[in-house]
Amino acid sequence: IDAIADAVADYGIVRDNNSADIRKITYSVRLDSDTAILVYFKPVKNYGGSFTVTLDGDPCTATPEGGRYVVEIPNIGAHLLGTTYTIVAETDAGSATVTVSALSYVKGLLTSYAGVTNAENAACAICAYCAAASAYNQPD
Repeated sequence: IDAIADAVADYGIVRDNNSADIRKITYSVRLDSDTAILVYFKPVKNYGGSFTVTLDGDPCTATPEGGRYVVEIPNIGAHLLGTTYTIVAETDAGSATVTVSALSYVKGLLTSYAGVTNAENAACAICAYCAAASAYNQPD
């Protein structure tokens, strides 16, 4: 667990919120039939202004869902779980920048659930999966 924590030490999510229109930024990782990062932007109450988003400099879609905007980064290959993505959300009152990878979630698990065996084991398994896929994906 300590070795994994050291390996993901530099993968934490970075939030730089310079928009008075965005109240909160959270994220999750979906590990299902594909791996996806979901970043959630919660605007201030009754916000009705503009909301545009770019992903690594390219326009992308932010889907309104339950009072927030969701940006999905889908189909992340196992060997790319450490790839960092930058999302910039523009509102009427400024912008918010989020830098995140799937391994940011691992770092978050190890930080938030230190000493909780199941969470730590899950975090370690995700890292081991990424390392094994990266090694497999390398040409001989």
